[in-house]
Amino acid sequence: MNSVPTFDSTQLDAELRAAGLSIVGCSSDGRIDWASPPTPTQLTTAQAVLVAHDPASRQATKSAVRFAEQQDAVLLGTGTSEMRLQRLERLAAALYRR
Repeated sequence: MNSVPTFDSTQLDAELRAAGLSIVGCSSDGRIDWASPPTPTQLTTAQAVLVAHDPASRQATKSAVRFAEQQDAVLLGTGTSEMRLQRLERLAAALYRR
């Protein structure tokens, strides 16, 4: 029985666009809707994005945000917004290293 890979379509869409690909959208089965017919280079780039796609990383980011929000609540919002952003970035980086 063949299993169809499942993608986080919102995250995949963002990753494809970040790779500079001109797309209309994508689906959770990995189908890409192109704005215009893709070049061989664009197809290769898209395939690399699909292979590297990790839907769990979005969940890790959500967990990092929740943790940072809890820490901010504990600290009663002390520090500047820049300091809170730096804490969040450190937390997210730590989660991605796992």
